[in-house]
Amino acid sequence: MSDTSRLGLPRIDAAQSQKHVTHNEALDVLDALVHLSVCARNVLAPPANVAEGWQGLVGAAPQGVFAGHALQVAIFRDGAWAFYPPRKGWRAYVEPDKALLIFDGADWARLRVDVSELQNLKLLGVGTNADAQNPFSLKLNAALFAAVPVSEGGTGDLRMALNRQQASNSVSQLYQSNWSGRVETGLMGDDKYRIKVSADGAVWKEALVIDPATGLVNFPNGFADLRAPDPRAQVVNKGNNILFAPFNVGDGGTGDVRIALNREQASNTVSQLYQSNWSGRVETGLMGDDKYRIKVSADGAAWKEALVVDPATGRVNFPNGFADLRTPDPRAQVVNKGNNILFAPFNVGDGGTGDVRIALNREQASNTVSQLYQSNWSGRVETGLMGDDKYRIKVSADGAAWKEALVVDPATARVSFPNGLSDPTIAPSVTGVNLLDDGGRFAGNPEPVTPAVTTFADATWLTSVNGATRANYGVARPGGTLVPISDLLNKIRPINAQAGASEFFVLQVTAGAGVASPAAVQGVNYYAPLSSARHVGRGVTAGLYFRVISGALVMAQTDSITRMLIDGISHDLWTDVLARIFNATHGWKQMQMWQAPLSGAVSGFWPMRVTPGSVVLLAAPFVTSGLQTFATDIGPLPSQRVWR
Repeated sequence: MSDTSRLGLPRIDAAQSQKHVTHNEALDVLDALVHLSVCARNVLAPPANVAEGWQGLVGAAPQGVFAGHALQVAIFRDGAWAFYPPRKGWRAYVEPDKALLIFDGADWARLRVDVSELQNLKLLGVGTNADAQNPFSLKLNAALFAAVPVSEGGTGDLRMALNRQQASNSVSQLYQSNWSGRVETGLMGDDKYRIKVSADGAVWKEALVIDPATGLVNFPNGFADLRAPDPRAQVVNKGNNILFAPFNVGDGGTGDVRIALNREQASNTVSQLYQSNWSGRVETGLMGDDKYRIKVSADGAAWKEALVVDPATGRVNFPNGFADLRTPDPRAQVVNKGNNILFAPFNVGDGGTGDVRIALNREQASNTVSQLYQSNWSGRVETGLMGDDKYRIKVSADGAAWKEALVVDPATARVSFPNGLSDPTIAPSVTGVNLLDDGGRFAGNPEPVTPAVTTFADATWLTSVNGATRANYGVARPGGTLVPISDLLNKIRPINAQAGASEFFVLQVTAGAGVASPAAVQGVNYYAPLSSARHVGRGVTAGLYFRVISGALVMAQTDSITRMLIDGISHDLWTDVLARIFNATHGWKQMQMWQAPLSGAVSGFWPMRVTPGSVVLLAAPFVTSGLQTFATDIGPLPSQRVWR
């Protein structure tokens, strides 16, 4: 007995007994494979609780009973599994996917129809069903219409034409929200282009009408009143402004506004043409190449290039030169030739207001709107609103690390200087005698007369408070192993000048747990670790070097201190709070202060406050008569002892 070549149906041999068995087997095969329809595809193992007659397409890596039958048609019949190897060209309908597959000799794949032309269709639906009212229907989230470029036989242009039979008909685009009309644009009953709007899809109003005979634009329901500034852009003259506002983040946008003008290739033109009474005066854009150009004309016929920017280098060229601005322009005091940008008003006589306002707009307070000043493309100064409503001036020496120089609070109009205010009226002093007996060297009272020191001696003029302890941290001399001391020596002396200079000990202060007389700064309590009860007159200058090892330190405000410098920068003790809080990341700092108490005496001389448990290093303290300013690298100031 042999099988047929295509479906493998068993043939009945001559004089065969029980012919009905062979005949029934062939019928079972025909029943399974003709108009093949399967319950599932890519099945790797028999499903549970399978029903009689279940058919499926075995996957590429089957297991169990299905092993060895990859890609075959499996059918559960008469309580057992039967498998049929597919042949190239077999088709199968997958019921749950509503998909028609074809076996290509290697795998089952979706049946695809190669259509290069569709003509005279009655209905076409993409993602939805078309009907008699809408024979062409699309349900999608994006659609792309691209021009056929010249390289593919096209022109590079894209024109979409909407045609009506006659002027009394309508040809328009209707924009809907939840199937209710909101905007309709086009030709509606005549040849005038109209934009109509509706709040409910029933009552419509015309927002704009363009007369094709004159080109005049009419606004039947008027303009929004722009006389009061719009908070999104300072447009102030009614009828003289165009406002481009961002699609806000809260509405699903990005908060940005970008207007894109596109051309097919560099040899085309993409530009903006500014006209006066329909005669060109200025054209800006890309005109025949990739260089940005500004062209001007006095009559709309003869054009000259005013500015050309090379995209390869970023360099700006002025083909017809600069105006000579050495003589001040009466409209704006710009006086240096080639180094100015002139913003001139649209004069009242020309229909403007005579004002000039340059508006920089952001979407919301968390965004930034600023002006960035660069040197060789590296930022140096940035001014504006950066993340909040405070006006800031930030500076950078390298374009990477930035510091705030000035902050203006809009609620109070108060100006603060986070990194202090230099005082150019007072030059650093090079004179002065340390009134402290030990010269701030912590090496004996009085201090040694020699540069070298041998034994640490705690200061008799200091008193520990709030449980603070004082101890020797180490001697400041070249070649030591303590990194903080090496850092201090490098701060106050060049390396080649450190040998033979006056040595001194560094005092370590560890704050205790006492909480007497707290100073609250930025919601944190700081406490004094040291005090000096000596009488101070109406004018002395004091200072020291300090470094936080752990915890935090603040130079607190006090009525007796009239001026404080941190590393030579003046600080407003009542506003520059954040600039006077220090931790282990700040390294060594030098503090100088003027003490001028109204009473002529002060107790608790040092304004230093720390958090409990903080560890701080102090070096080279000094007190000298008079209100003076010392260089930040002065080091230990000698006492009268060394001069006797």
